[in-house]
Amino acid sequence: MHFKTAGLIITYNPEFPLNFKHIVSQVDKLVVVDNGSKLQKEIQVFFDKFSPNIKLIKLPENQGIAKALNAGFEYLASLDYQWVVTLDQDSEADANMVLELNNHLSTKAPEEVAAIGPQIIDLNTPHKKTRYLLEKVQIPFKRVSIDREQYDNLLYIITSGALTSVAAWEDLGGFKEDFFIDYVDTEFFMRANSKGYKVYGCHKAKLFHRLGDRVTKSTLGIKVNPTNHAAVRRYYIARNSIPMLKKYALKYPHWLIYDILAHCLNLFRITFYEADTAKKLWHALQGYKDGLLGRMGKAPKI
Repeated sequence: MHFKTAGLIITYNPEFPLNFKHIVSQVDKLVVVDNGSKLQKEIQVFFDKFSPNIKLIKLPENQGIAKALNAGFEYLASLDYQWVVTLDQDSEADANMVLELNNHLSTKAPEEVAAIGPQIIDLNTPHKKTRYLLEKVQIPFKRVSIDREQYDNLLYIITSGALTSVAAWEDLGGFKEDFFIDYVDTEFFMRANSKGYKVYGCHKAKLFHRLGDRVTKSTLGIKVNPTNHAAVRRYYIARNSIPMLKKYALKYPHWLIYDILAHCLNLFRITFYEADTAKKLWHALQGYKDGLLGRMGKAPKI
């Protein structure tokens, strides 16, 4: 069954050539929101040559992933699209990804669905399976991989590759723009779950993606996969975790336990396995402080 589906890609200073060949042929319309890149003219020329079925929305400056996502959804909602597949600029959809997501959607009650996510294959660490928390509270917590079977109901997924309901987006009030980046997808889908929507995982749909600049390192036989995020990302991750904890810690205590452990693990990786350790830890500290003080939006110069 085919649902009228659009694709939405967010770009920010992308590397050329851009590779969107698979997604263009799978959607009825492709919208690219460029978040204030320096080469917007070159991006426009590229898409004009690439396909006439691509709409480029140019934001004057980097306003964050949430703002860009909302701009794309607003435009597609005005064209009466009901479902949107969102992608990062470095993500690559499998040739049948949208078809499989649509097939999965056809087995559900569409009005109850917030989103359906594909199996994510991280090209930096293809041997590792992307795992998600279930919406059902399980103490301490349990994460599942969707590489072999579908799951109902996941607590959250990442936006890249997600087939998302425009109606749910409108009902939920869109993505939180004051988060700017990081936790934007986690917050949106946890908010969806808390309001009764369903978030599914479809193992037959596949997306190839890169999470940070992961490189496997080994010390004393212990293998770790640091993401090597820039210092400013460490700020956002730390800061945005605070309002998340305030809002969802009691409702989803298994997520609370997982998230605290994830932060501890990230701090360990930064300290012992990543470059610019002092700078990244300082940015994280400032992020936690600003989160506690309620300072949101674009990161200040630190």
